[in-house]
Amino acid sequence: MTGRYRPLLSLKIEHEYYSDRRCDDLTFHTLPETDQLLRNHRCIVKHRGDGIDILTQVKEDNSAFLRIAPGNKMRFLLRLDNARFPLFTDLREYGNKSKPVFKNESDSEILLLKSQVKYVTEKHVIIEPKRNDAYTLRGQPARELTSDDFVIEGLPESKPSSIDLRTKVFVVDTESMRINDHFEVKYATKPALEKNVFAHVEISVDESFPLILDKPGKFLIKFKAKKAKWLYYVLTDFQNGNNENQLSLKDSDLNSPLEFTEESIPENSVHETVTELKKRYPKLNLTGFRSGTAIPCSQTPKKTLQLLVDDEPVIAMLANPALSNFSPSTQVQTQSENQLFHVIKYLTNTF
Repeated sequence: MTGRYRPLLSLKIEHEYYSDRRCDDLTFHTLPETDQLLRNHRCIVKHRGDGIDILTQVKEDNSAFLRIAPGNKMRFLLRLDNARFPLFTDLREYGNKSKPVFKNESDSEILLLKSQVKYVTEKHVIIEPKRNDAYTLRGQPARELTSDDFVIEGLPESKPSSIDLRTKVFVVDTESMRINDHFEVKYATKPALEKNVFAHVEISVDESFPLILDKPGKFLIKFKAKKAKWLYYVLTDFQNGNNENQLSLKDSDLNSPLEFTEESIPENSVHETVTELKKRYPKLNLTGFRSGTAIPCSQTPKKTLQLLVDDEPVIAMLANPALSNFSPSTQVQTQSENQLFHVIKYLTNTF
């Protein structure tokens, strides 16, 4: 295309994990109908590491040469390029969505995470008319549907009298019908994501899109960092707290220090990590230190953690737990809590 172009809109991804918030872990892919819509309106797509820019050809007054009319939708796929993304990303909200889609709403530049809904209609044939007639849905209904969410056509009652989503069996009254009569049931299904697709993105064009393109519309997808408590396992050749050998873990950060408390490790612990460490180092003593609060995963390491013996630093800068070192909590009441661990070996006798 020839002519003068100006930005129509930008789509950007940010993540709390990264120090500059710039997230290059996902890429946008334009769906065919959107690709055609953009070509028809003299638009081009430019990819950045953290998103895309859509430019459109403009007139002398910077108005779009061919304006995309309100009511149109631009649709994209988000594909994941970094397999480690789930390790440091809070995906709890994402996991609760059926075929997740990021959408623009009102005047906010933040795209909201929603579930895509697809409706299906099934035809069922009556074999033996009766008051409590049971049938089985052939599709997969969406989560948390009730009888009121199903629409029946062809029977006296427009709703089933009951529905069991686990077995997909629903009950209707067919007593007044005849053998081989049929009826239809309409309901929302649980749509599945396409292979290698993380989420969909849908931008609805409305009246808020500027007529004069002095500055582009901006839309943002934000991800939160996963939080986890940190657990340090310390292996020593001396008994912790025996005479003058008192272990402790301290954060020397003067602004926002983390607090660690000693973790009780029972002798008969069946915890996987503890069992493996005791098996590998049977002659060493094991002590645990656990953070009091959950810590957001961060690309920037914390360099102020120290191991102390009798309040004297013996390791001046402890490594942070690796993102892949996930450990179930050793506390029964917090088993659903995210926890990352790191193993330290501190020996006073090296021969």
